[in-house]
Amino acid sequence: MARARYKLTAKAVEAFIKTGRGNSRAGDGAGLYLSKNASGGCAWVFMYSVNGKRREAGLGSARDVSLVQARAKADAMRDVVTAGGDPLREKAATKTFLEVANELGTELKKSWRSPGQSAEWDRCLEYLAPLHEIAAGQLNVSDVKRAMKPLLDRPTVAAYALTIVKRVCTYASAHGYRDENASNPAVLYTATSRPRIKRQHHEAVPYREAPALMATLQARGDVLGDALTFIALTGCRKMEALDADWSEIDLASATWTIPLERMKTGTRDHAVPHVVPLTPPAVALLMRQPTVPTARGVGERQKGRVFVTKRKRRLPPSCFKYIVAKMNGTVHGLRSALRDYLGNETDVPREIAEGLLAHVVGGVEGAYRREIALRKHRDALTIWAKYLGFTWQESEAVPTQDVADQGREAA
Repeated sequence: MARARYKLTAKAVEAFIKTGRGNSRAGDGAGLYLSKNASGGCAWVFMYSVNGKRREAGLGSARDVSLVQARAKADAMRDVVTAGGDPLREKAATKTFLEVANELGTELKKSWRSPGQSAEWDRCLEYLAPLHEIAAGQLNVSDVKRAMKPLLDRPTVAAYALTIVKRVCTYASAHGYRDENASNPAVLYTATSRPRIKRQHHEAVPYREAPALMATLQARGDVLGDALTFIALTGCRKMEALDADWSEIDLASATWTIPLERMKTGTRDHAVPHVVPLTPPAVALLMRQPTVPTARGVGERQKGRVFVTKRKRRLPPSCFKYIVAKMNGTVHGLRSALRDYLGNETDVPREIAEGLLAHVVGGVEGAYRREIALRKHRDALTIWAKYLGFTWQESEAVPTQDVADQGREAA
């Protein structure tokens, strides 16, 4: 017997929207329902079965889709089911590469610690414009080859772009936008037709050139020079410095605590936040920033980004590009300069130098990280600051108390 259809009327729909119970449904027949959730929102759904499995397709909000329109959509899906198809799968198969990439990007951005990661994803996605309008389920290795060709002279961009294609296709297969048994075209491209993309490491700044570089940066007298000098004095990563907040700075103990969520490997490899000792030049640099809190008591911490533009906005990740163009190295290479200097010119133990840079180390070195040997890190950075050409009076020396206990409590 054929299932009854067209049970609802426009008035019945209106009444259900106004007075219907939450988490209930009003059936129109033949799989079409008006569903109401716990918060009172109403939407049309079409329920059907494929190979014995129950499926539910949303047809839109009752505010936007009328009863007549909902019936037309349900009829179209019913025809697909009668012909042996699956309406949801066919609808998913039409999603473009860009639509799937944006859907994936939205999910990934929830876990990214820095706005720079989101900006990098969006920027690199623009380079893949030749793939944007291609259905994710139809993407093949020829499409990938065509999109990658203009990027091959930019190794870093090409490598990240290919990673995006691979992740989008994997996500598409897992969510029904692409045949789960289909090969990933990014993987095929890598194995068959991709010219070798040479991965580039961050070029280190020769530590013998670092003092002259510091003098040049300080002569600039601007926030970019100060931010880059701060990176050199602390050995931190670029985005850690650009996102530094006054709530993380403790001037009383001259320390900067970088939260786990802003560290490169976060909670995956670290049990406690990274505590960076601030030498007198670093403290002096912070105190001359226009953002420094004015009414600040002992132990009091206020919020607000440390390094900002003249318009009080966040410095963009690319802010150092013109300075770097004149440097013999990269911003990240300043960390290498510090590490090379400590290793080649001082007696600072390797585990202290590695821990100072928040590098993940094991065994005995891991114990140093867990204990946060702040005093030894401070001594190492003091040696480095003096080598860079900074001088200060003993009266400016920062407190020498070791706050390793703070780290142990945090653990």
